[in-house]
Amino acid sequence: MKFIFVCPENNKIFESDRFRIIDDRGILTDGSGNKTWDAKVELLSSCPFCGSKHIFDVNELTCPFT
Repeated sequence: MKFIFVCPENNKIFESDRFRIIDDRGILTDGSGNKTWDAKVELLSSCPFCGSKHIFDVNELTCPFT
């Protein structure tokens, strides 16, 4: 499965299947009943635009269905 990422240095979009989920704290529910996944995604290979190995909060990822 590929995720869509945005390079924070160059603001360019790329896809990668070279990642892992880290700091997974599960699903959080706020006072209104809204659920969010509290985890991070770490790239296992370098960003194609800046060469860094970024770590993203899952809420920073671009949804492929929008």
